[in-house]
Parts: sequence; structure tokens; C-alpha cells
Amino acid sequence: MSELYQKLEKIVSKNCISDNLYIRHAYSRTVDPVLQGVPDIVIRPTDAREVSEILKVANDENIAVISRGGGDCEFGGSKPIGDSGIVLDLKGMNNVLNLDQENLIVTVEAGISWGKLNDYLCNFGLYTGCLGPGSGLTASVGGGISHQSVGGGGCAKYGSCTNQLVSLEVVLPTGEIIETGSQANKYSKLPFNRFGNGPDFASLFCGDNGIFGVKTQVSLQVFPKPPFANYKTFLMPRKSEEISAKIFTEFRLKGIDVYDSMYFMDLLVRVGTEKGIFPLWENLKRKRGTMFYTVEANTEIELEEKVKQLDKIFLQNKAEELG
Repeated sequence: MSELYQKLEKIVSKNCISDNLYIRHAYSRTVDPVLQGVPDIVIRPTDAREVSEILKVANDENIAVISRGGGDCEFGGSKPIGDSGIVLDLKGMNNVLNLDQENLIVTVEAGISWGKLNDYLCNFGLYTGCLGPGSGLTASVGGGISHQSVGGGGCAKYGSCTNQLVSLEVVLPTGEIIETGSQANKYSKLPFNRFGNGPDFASLFCGDNGIFGVKTQVSLQVFPKPPFANYKTFLMPRKSEEISAKIFTEFRLKGIDVYDSMYFMDLLVRVGTEKGIFPLWENLKRKRGTMFYTVEANTEIELEEKVKQLDKIFLQNKAEELG
């Protein structure tokens, strides 16, 4: 057992740290298929104080720390590059801390998944708007902020998940714990505002991949979930890249409130069907690009009108409805 391990073992409980080879190899991978590096130690803290102490030890020992949320990133942001370092697994910090129903702000530990958070919010008729990364609802909220994620749904309407950010609790690489937004003011009891409190320090930690600090708490705006929704997929005509861009532009110019929309290029459709990723498209005679939309509304009449407008745009551009 190394001296580093012994120091870290004093910070967390014994079942929250490991240098076992199999566990270290498990943490050398995310959802992408590339093995980048095997960490020396995997550790799972339970609060900001433990994270702070871990970072202080890492500084003393001059060893890299890689923060990891859900491990769903597709570009290697939460695994070592080379065989060394400490992987800081934040999945032990996955609780909802507070829901301010009056101001529609939820505060959570950064390791909570988008799925667990939205499962909680649905009990109150709410959701996060943007559902985080395209890699899935098992991705962590802190990871979504760290990647400035846009692919998980809702970004056409709400923008990146960082657009809903109100405040952060962050442990800096030195071990210092700071708060941003209204929580930087010692007189603020609950998060209520990101801006108007001096410089927007929260933005420093948006899209930083955890390099500038370890996020331990996140406060987000949440929204009433509309009761009605519809979604459709269309097979695009030739020159699908150009046509899809034109359709996206028409959405914006006509001011249609689309919850989500995405284009899959021809190559992705062909390879995806060959590999069994898109089984519903295997029988398509023409493996061309596809495009879908999701739209929400507060009434059935409003929903029908939005669907009518969107369908008209697709059909005028010679797209074929798949369902």
C-alpha cells in the first residue's frame, strides 16, 4: 500500500477508495471505446470538504486528479491520459438538496444524474428544460455543466444546460471552496440569481471539463413541464445537409417554439443501420439523412397548430414523414 493511498484513506471511508487493478481498469473507460490510461487510485468523496482534502493531498504529492461524474462523456474528459492519477468519482454526491418552488430553482449535488433529478422534479410538474448531454440521462449534472452540454434534449428551446445555471459550489485545485452567483454573498440564504453580483465567475467553470475546479453543488432554473407533446421523424431528400440547414433556419424565422430537433447525416444513417444501431430504419430503401422534431404545448389546440406548421415546412422541402 502506497503512502499516497494511506493519506487518502484517512479522508474517506474504507469502502470509498480502491487501488484494485480491476476497479482501476473499469475507471479507465467511459462510453467511448478508447482505453486512454489506468489511474493509480479511484476515490469516491461524499462532500466538498472531502474533495478539498483530497485535492490538498494531490497537490502535496504532485499527482493529477481527474473528476468523473456519470462517466458518459464521449470524448475522454473523465478518464486519465496515461497510466497515473487519481480518479475522483462524484457519484457518491447524488442528492437533491433543495427545491425552491417559488423561484423555480433546484440545488443538487453535482454527481446526481439528469435522470434522477428529472424523476424527482416530475413529482412537482417540473423539469430541467435542457436534459443535459446527448450521451444519456445517466450523465451527471456536474458533467453536463463541465461539458456545456446541448445534446440530451430541450436545447432548441432552452439552450445549453449552462444557460439554466444559477450558482455553483466549486472546490478549486488548491482545495479552497468557493461559491458563485448570489451565493457568493454571505447574506444570501438560497440561490436566486447568477448575475448582478459582480463578475460572472460561474462562467469560468462552464465547459472547463473539470480543469478549473471540482463542482460539488449546482443550482439550476427549472420549468413547468407542458402537458402535451408530439414528435415526428422525416426522411430527407437529396442534398440533405443543405435542406436540413434550411429547415432549421425556417423554424427560427417563423418563431416556432420547438423543444428539440436533430439531423442525422446520410453516412450516420447508413453505418448505423448496418451496425444495428437504428433497427427501425433497416427497411428504408433509401438510406438518406433523417431529421426529427419534438414540440410541446400547454393545450391540444396549441400543439396541433405547432405540428401543422412544422409538418408544412418539412413537406414543402420534399421530406418524407416516417412517423
